[in-house]
Amino acid sequence: MTEDRLAEIEGRANAVPIGPWEDIVDDSGRLVVKMPDSSHDLFIGDAEQTCRYCHAMARFIAHAREDVPWLCASLRETRKELAALLKLEALHRRVERERHEKLLARNTVLERVAEAALAAIATWEAGGMGNTSLQYSFGGMKFTDVCKIRAALAALEANTERRTECDSLNQ
Repeated sequence: MTEDRLAEIEGRANAVPIGPWEDIVDDSGRLVVKMPDSSHDLFIGDAEQTCRYCHAMARFIAHAREDVPWLCASLRETRKELAALLKLEALHRRVERERHEKLLARNTVLERVAEAALAAIATWEAGGMGNTSLQYSFGGMKFTDVCKIRAALAALEANTERRTECDSLNQ
C-alpha cells in the first residue's frame, strides 16, 4: 500500500465524527449507528425487518471509526520496524562481507608464508642437510624447525580445504 493510499483512507476516517460509535436498536425500534453527539445517527433500518447482515454491517460501521485509524497507525509502525530491520540486515551483510574479505586476505598471507617456508625447506634439503640430527642446520634452520614448519603447513592445507568446502556450501 502506498503512502498516498494510506493517507486517503485516513482522510476518510478523519472526515467523520469522532467515536466511539455504537450499533443499537433505539427506542423507536430502529437499527442505528449512534454517534456520541446523537445529532448524526446513521439509520440502517427497522430492527424487526432487517436481516442479520444489516446488524453485522451496523456493527462494522460502528467499529470502523476506531478500527481504521488503529490499523493505519499499526501499518505505519510495522513499516518503521521493517525499515529498521532492513537497515540492520544490510549492516550485517556488510560486516560479514568485510570479515570474509579479511579472512581471505589473511589466508593469502598465510599461503605466501607457506610457499616461502616450502622453498626454504627445499633449499635446506637440497643443501644435503636432510640428516635428522639436531646438530645440522642451514641458514639457522634446524631439522626440528623443518618438522614444525611441515606440521604447520599440513594444518594450513587442511584448514584451506575446509574453508574451500565451506565457501562452496555457502554459494
